[in-house]
Amino acid sequence: MNSPGMVNNCPNPPNPYIIGSVIDDPDKFFGRESLFRFIEDNLSNREKVILLHGQRRIGKSSVLEQIPHKVAKNQFVFVNFDLHSYSNKPLSRLLHDLAQEISDQLVDHFYLAPDHLTPPSEHKLESDKAIFFNQFLPKVDRVLKGKNLVLLLDEFDVLTNHNPQSAKPIFFSYLADLIKQHKQLFVIAVVGRNLNDLPILLNVFGRSPYQEIGFLNDVSTRVLITRSAQGVLIYEPNAIKAIYHLSAGHPYFTQVLCFTLFSEARENQNWRISGLDVELIVNQAIENAQGGLAWLWDGLPIPERVVFSAVAEAQKIPISQQHQRVLEHPLSFLKRYGVIQTKSLYQAAKRLKEKGFIDDTECRVKVPLVRRWLVQYHPLRQEILALETLDQKQTDPIYQSANRRYQQGQIQTALVLYEEVLQVNPNYFTALLALAQGYLQVKNFRKAVELYRRAYQVKQVQSKEGLLRSLLNYGDELIEQQAFTTAKKPFQQVLKLEPDDRLARQKLEHIDAQIAQIEALTNK
Repeated sequence: MNSPGMVNNCPNPPNPYIIGSVIDDPDKFFGRESLFRFIEDNLSNREKVILLHGQRRIGKSSVLEQIPHKVAKNQFVFVNFDLHSYSNKPLSRLLHDLAQEISDQLVDHFYLAPDHLTPPSEHKLESDKAIFFNQFLPKVDRVLKGKNLVLLLDEFDVLTNHNPQSAKPIFFSYLADLIKQHKQLFVIAVVGRNLNDLPILLNVFGRSPYQEIGFLNDVSTRVLITRSAQGVLIYEPNAIKAIYHLSAGHPYFTQVLCFTLFSEARENQNWRISGLDVELIVNQAIENAQGGLAWLWDGLPIPERVVFSAVAEAQKIPISQQHQRVLEHPLSFLKRYGVIQTKSLYQAAKRLKEKGFIDDTECRVKVPLVRRWLVQYHPLRQEILALETLDQKQTDPIYQSANRRYQQGQIQTALVLYEEVLQVNPNYFTALLALAQGYLQVKNFRKAVELYRRAYQVKQVQSKEGLLRSLLNYGDELIEQQAFTTAKKPFQQVLKLEPDDRLARQKLEHIDAQIAQIEALTNK
């Protein structure tokens, strides 16, 4: 194997690509130049609050870490503070810890004695929160000597989570007052959601400059791919193109793919990467990305998970429309699986688009590597079953009551109750299956066929026997009504499910004989 890029003839160089960790080394951070210019311009214009937002794993925390390195520092001193753990803590605790962090970072920045800037105690802040502004910040000003303090607040929106005992109700207004009163205090805050979804923040900071931390463009992605392993790996142009196609410029997934490629290259001592090499490591890259992918998935409510899986599944099957191959909308595609469109599913498609997980057409997963993961680990038929858990407080008591009536032989009452369950949640497939079974028992075969067909799209094993019985009985009923042409359809559907079903074949032969006899009599 050739090894044209090995540094210092070392056969086992460390992997330079980073998965999941915050990138604090400026030499390992690439791209985002326009974002840093946006921040610098707004700070220079003395905008007191700058809000940044982006989806999970897009690199929000890394951006905050890089601001002190990328933005001119002659006028500003930056202090990082993560709010992630404060959703259940009182304001006094938050302010104490923030003051402590300011103290620690300024002591390090200005090479001061450890006790030079003492923060107020949590106890004092609990009784008088104004001392943060009246006593602590004046001390900070004396340390800054004319410079401005910029708080870099990570997970800013975590305090919007509902918890009456937390700092949430008053922290934002408290911070807004601090900023207004203190001319040398600035805030750059990162949120994980669109500002329109955060009415509390919108109310307090809605007029602040607002910028998305989005995907990297192709140039920045190429720099991230090549410069991280410069002198070690050689990427062929088609390899760079393949990586960009799979990651769509998402920095996390770009890092995952390159990390996996580097590990494979080191293992094989082959330091030249081709497009084929990229394709061969996709499954391993998905394995390596499981932590980030699981975090992404866990943050989605059930309707969004179902629609997300539907988008991924539908992308595999373009449909023909006016001589063009187009993608089917996920809500239309879900109908194939017996799913009834609801308001929550309709809104889920819009939400996934707003979050940047699917494109503006709502028909494509933006990151192809994520689409492959969805198809592999979250198949649509499996995810659809989770729709049963929606509105359980309403549906479960009715469903249990329906089951009791059914067991007591009160079939008609049970059917009414199962119908009521489906009015609340039309995608409660267990209730749908029970309703189909009930209609079969009361010999309403047409209705049983209709319900079993729908249930079969999701619960094939549980529905198949009931569907076959319903079709056979419905066909016999149509024969009795001498609706012979219509009667052929149920038996043909049986043969689609069970090609060797002898009874269905016999019934079709009988129907054909009856139709031939009628035609002979008609032609006489």
